[in-house]
Amino acid sequence: MAYYIHTVVDLQPGQYMGYSDMMKVFAPYMARKNGWNLLYGLGPVTGSIHNIFHVWEIENFADIAKGMEACGTDPEAIEILKDLPNLVNNETVTIHGKTPYSP
Repeated sequence: MAYYIHTVVDLQPGQYMGYSDMMKVFAPYMARKNGWNLLYGLGPVTGSIHNIFHVWEIENFADIAKGMEACGTDPEAIEILKDLPNLVNNETVTIHGKTPYSP
């Protein structure tokens, strides 16, 4: 069974491009080292121009904690995420499974 991480990222004003540049490095890192595969990174068309949504797919439940822990302990992740406090106001993370009616 796959699991899905849904994140809602509230960016600081004017930080869309900086955040996007960081994610171009971070998403492949998470796939390679932690089993997190970014399915969607969605930016606003309407609504708040500061909110970005992500959907990550994780095959093994244990990889969820592994990836979260790596963000604060793996030197490679720490280097990639070093500017995060200047880019993001807040991030909400939730874990989901597919519903019975999902394809």
